[in-house]
Amino acid sequence: MPRIRIFPRTVIFIAAAVFALSVTGCSNSPSESRTQLKAEMSLSSDFSVLQKVGVDDAQTYGWNRLVGTTSSNLGEFDVVMLGNVNYTNGNGPFFGFLTLTAPNGDVLSLQMDGSARVDVNSVTKLSSKLTVISGTGAYVTAQGSGTFTGTRVAQVGAPIEFTMTISITGL
Repeated sequence: MPRIRIFPRTVIFIAAAVFALSVTGCSNSPSESRTQLKAEMSLSSDFSVLQKVGVDDAQTYGWNRLVGTTSSNLGEFDVVMLGNVNYTNGNGPFFGFLTLTAPNGDVLSLQMDGSARVDVNSVTKLSSKLTVISGTGAYVTAQGSGTFTGTRVAQVGAPIEFTMTISITGL
């Protein structure tokens, strides 16, 4: 009977293939299904600490708390946005946090990393990446990311209108 020679590379290749097949076989777990949260909202400032500095007060920095409510495809939420800004003539980066609270008290928390640009009509265009931090209740194991885009028609602290879309796993 002929002898079969197995080379070390072959063993490694077979082991890697078996491992890859076993990992892909586990991808049907409920925590990997994605849920899309889509919402439009209007938020108004209820408190801010903003400083104007520089030549002609062109630089604005500080933070702003905006609040509102939204109806989304996942239900109603109270919304609180804590935004930190560093703008020159209304343009520049912002970052902060969004907290979405459902009527039953469950919380979904998000981190923002965005920018503001004033267009030729003096309307500020806002865009941000969103990253799920975690949450409570139904959102305690939530993970994911998304974006929001919006507008503000007056200076920093004025109401903003925006749409967000978030892809969430772990629900």
